[in-house]
Amino acid sequence: MVDLTLTSVDVNDLLAQCKAAGSTDAEKDIYVTVRVGESQKLGRLSSERLYKFAAGKSGLGRFAKIEVLQRVATGTIDLAKEGVLDEVQKMSMDLTSGTGNVKFDNIAREWRCKWTGPPETHKSLAEVQKALDDAMPKIAAQKGTRTQRVVCGTCNDFKVVTTCKEDNFKTWEENKFAPEEEFLAAIKAISGVSAVETQTYTIMPVKFTPPPPLKKPKVWQIGRLNPNSKSFNLEAKILDEPKEVETKGAAKISEVTIGDKSGKMLVSLKGDQASAVKKDGVYMFRNAKVQMVKGHIRLVVDQWGKIESSDGTVEEVGDKDVSAQEFELVKS
Repeated sequence: MVDLTLTSVDVNDLLAQCKAAGSTDAEKDIYVTVRVGESQKLGRLSSERLYKFAAGKSGLGRFAKIEVLQRVATGTIDLAKEGVLDEVQKMSMDLTSGTGNVKFDNIAREWRCKWTGPPETHKSLAEVQKALDDAMPKIAAQKGTRTQRVVCGTCNDFKVVTTCKEDNFKTWEENKFAPEEEFLAAIKAISGVSAVETQTYTIMPVKFTPPPPLKKPKVWQIGRLNPNSKSFNLEAKILDEPKEVETKGAAKISEVTIGDKSGKMLVSLKGDQASAVKKDGVYMFRNAKVQMVKGHIRLVVDQWGKIESSDGTVEEVGDKDVSAQEFELVKS
């Protein structure tokens, strides 16, 4: 995080001093630009930097604009080649190889300027708007274009952004972005207009798709369990206190009766599971399975499942005792 402040501006000598608190080597690709009128200075971010502007330079205004930029990619461009699209495509390749997720199929051409004038009239702004109105029929004639206007009353920006698909952009570029030359000449002739510039960049909508809501787990009922039941969720009430039972191995096993409106059954609890449940409490047995003990059904939850307290209620318990029924293994 960098805290950038403009500490002083001397309009007479045209000096601007910036200080950045908290800058480290991590910000080595961070740059700061200071713009006064049509003159702009750029430098790498440092703890303190002084920007000097030539005294008496035309186009200087009463506002200074500071921008913080981060370099995300670099590329080499052959200036002997014609065409803006080649430059845009090369830069896109560098971005894609650097981040792996920068894709585009829309390209924008921007025309921009600064307007000034008495706040009560904004004469230059009105004249720039008229020039845009005159140019719009020719802009709209370009296939597949969409034009937007941006006006900022704080920094006196007037921007015209025309967007189109990559294929249509190449055709428009070959036509010199008509009516660009005519429009720029018209606004340059307006008194109070400065910093007339153009820029080409990619532009894409950014959408956020929230993850799908978690589905409520399907809960089975005790009465429908059979010896082959597995990987199910069960919500039931603890009907008595866990009691330890004798086993052939060294493992400590306890049993407790649980119930829901469809019936009741015994649960085999291993180790700390017995201390995690309390009589009359309602619990969710997640990813449980049936295990046969001497021909009788027992519910078990192994390391792939979980027993946790539930906010649900069990108002009544069915009479069917699933664990009381004896099953006999029959050879097929």
